[in-house]
Amino acid sequence: MNAYSYLSILFSIVLGLALTNLLGAVARLMHNRARVKIYWPPLVWTLVIFTIIVQHWWAQYSLNRVGVWTFAGFLSVLVPPTLLYLLSELVLPQRYDDDDRVDLYTWYYSNRQWFFGLFAGVPSWAFVEDYILTGSLPKTLLEDGFLITFTLSALIGVFFRSPRIHEVFCVLTLVLFGSYTALLFAMLPNP
Repeated sequence: MNAYSYLSILFSIVLGLALTNLLGAVARLMHNRARVKIYWPPLVWTLVIFTIIVQHWWAQYSLNRVGVWTFAGFLSVLVPPTLLYLLSELVLPQRYDDDDRVDLYTWYYSNRQWFFGLFAGVPSWAFVEDYILTGSLPKTLLEDGFLITFTLSALIGVFFRSPRIHEVFCVLTLVLFGSYTALLFAMLPNP
């Protein structure tokens, strides 16, 4: 077993927990649908987070080319799955009290700053991770542009509370991230 095979187990577990947590939250939402007042942006963000988790797991395969692993390098790779797990906790309610109604609008705006603050950390951390692992920043202008755009757009979610801004923002992010993922899958090696 090489170093990558060994180290990838832990970040794969954390990504798996994030995915399990996210899917569990969707299942609980479905089970409690009679008591939930739906607000659609958290549902769109759930889809975005799901896609990010899957895309991130796929992209981690390219780390098998890292020749020498350090503890700092391993920790840098573990940060994004940890942030994605925390996002999976915040995007939808995790628990439902027996007689309470849940308003997704209230849930979303009460968690907005934490959610988008952590969300900004995912793409911005890519610069740190690449520097620690390779000694350089991300490789392409396209990738850099997307990472900067995602970071700055997440900060919009932190600082602006307007429902109209958030509704437009989540749809634009879904489209942008879908485009980004399609381009990445076209460029990434198959595992």
